[in-house]
Amino acid sequence: MENWLETRAELLHGDPYFPKQKCAGEQICQIFKSSAGEGSDSGRLMLLVSIAAARRHIRIANAYFIPDNLTMRTLLEALHRGVKIEIITPGVDIDARTVRAVGKARWKPLLEAGARFYEYEPARFHCKYLLIDDCWASFGSANLDNRSMSLNEEANLNASRSNLQCTWLRGNGSAAF
Repeated sequence: MENWLETRAELLHGDPYFPKQKCAGEQICQIFKSSAGEGSDSGRLMLLVSIAAARRHIRIANAYFIPDNLTMRTLLEALHRGVKIEIITPGVDIDARTVRAVGKARWKPLLEAGARFYEYEPARFHCKYLLIDDCWASFGSANLDNRSMSLNEEANLNASRSNLQCTWLRGNGSAAF
């Protein structure tokens, strides 16, 4: 809504834009958004707390995986706690080769600590999700990189429990995980 207000100088309000919604199930979900102009730390904080809370496994899929130093430290701490970490990134078919090279340069400490990396090869890969212990999932536009966490307009859907997560994984054929 803020973007619409900024670009159109028009306030969207009332039933045509915000009709009463019926319950559509039992899934508990939340939307988070972040941008440079309005506390970009909310997205970063959600991702960091999710990683820090993991007890069994973390699954990350990112088109641009370039974790900052604090995210690297949080991922390494999870690995040292015995958390299994699997990360899928694009293979050679990527729209930003420099981003891929910079991201791969950050892999070594994670690999040495036991993280597993997969490169998606069949086609261009632009997924962005974080799955924690079969009980927490975040899907959306945010990558684990400084640009997503502090500059871009980003939005993710966070969901608890495994039903949405399992359904989504089955439907998207994430066999690597």
